[in-house]
Amino acid sequence: MKILKIQTLRGPNYWSIRRHKLVLMRLDLEELADKTTSEIPGFYEGLTAALPSLTSITVLQAIREASCNVSKQAR
Repeated sequence: MKILKIQTLRGPNYWSIRRHKLVLMRLDLEELADKTTSEIPGFYEGLTAALPSLTSITVLQAIREASCNVSKQAR
């Protein structure tokens, strides 16, 4: 996996109406591009260890919903 771009956003923006301070990161997933997060061993544990604030209920729900949506689309 490669980080292609990191950008800080201030004020209303395309990615969020409620959050006015965001960090946008674009990644090249390389060999992981064709896998869902549920197929990557330790993905959730590694993500929450690196970014502990992701353990909030709202963020966890969004991650789970995104994973489910991707899994459903793959079927």
